[in-house]
Amino acid sequence: EVASGLELTSNITIKDLKIQEIHRTRETGRQEEGNINGTVELKTNLGDAAPSLTGSGEIDVTDGRFEMTPLIRALAGVMKIVSLDFGGSDTVNATFTIADERVNISSLRAVVGPIGARGRGWIGFDRTMELRFNAGPLERLQESTGPIGQIFGAITDTLLDYVASGT
Repeated sequence: EVASGLELTSNITIKDLKIQEIHRTRETGRQEEGNINGTVELKTNLGDAAPSLTGSGEIDVTDGRFEMTPLIRALAGVMKIVSLDFGGSDTVNATFTIADERVNISSLRAVVGPIGARGRGWIGFDRTMELRFNAGPLERLQESTGPIGQIFGAITDTLLDYVASGT
């Protein structure tokens, strides 16, 4: 009960954290790499840490290599992309808030091999998720063409949405 009177507030700055140095090796043999930079603000009551956790942040991954994760493999299959080039130039940017025992992603942008993706959604502390995104080779092109790509993206977003949900 003493802990219920204690609140923890934290501002975290992440600079050049290497994914390959913190990532657990799995039996899958995949090797993810990249540099993580970002800021995260957190606040919680120590007596009820997970349910009371709130916060926000932005994370960038550069110089990444995200091999065939199940989600990327599924996208490549749907788009009939046979060869994915993982040359170490993959990027991810996510802006999020934390509340109600989940991470709410308001903006997610990724370029992995020839696939670009833009989306939003949430990931729960209980490992459930629902992500909605637009993805494909055109998304990668839109990322590289600035404002013109954003206009084109606004039009194509109304045509096709991918949904990843479950656990």
